[in-house]
Amino acid sequence: MNAGEEAFKCWAPDSSVWSRWATPVLFAEMSITQGADGESLDWRSVALGGMPGTAERNAIVVDLPGAQSVTMGMALASAGYRPVPLFNAASAMAAIVNVQPISTRLFRWAQALAGMNIPADAPPAFLIDDKRLGTA
Repeated sequence: MNAGEEAFKCWAPDSSVWSRWATPVLFAEMSITQGADGESLDWRSVALGGMPGTAERNAIVVDLPGAQSVTMGMALASAGYRPVPLFNAASAMAAIVNVQPISTRLFRWAQALAGMNIPADAPPAFLIDDKRLGTA
């Protein structure tokens, strides 16, 4: 199994009811040499005030700019949600949207996510990029 497949299994484990929704596109390009994303924001510093608890069984749609969506997904995972990456884009020379920061965070935080032991039936937090269409 390559680095991208291993990272995808962390984000979309077989045990999770939401894993079939996760898109593997960015994970297919990953390598063990995945670099830094240029931002130092850590998901542990994200305040979740006002978010519903997992006992309420709500689904959350995280529609933030690029890598910020992954950061919020990790913060929600620490609160018991299952982050579901729905980034359906790939990097290319003439790409409209730079997906490298998203890919880097998905790779960098895969093992931390796997270590959270999120319940298989945890409510989902769907992660999308609000810049997915290339608009500001």
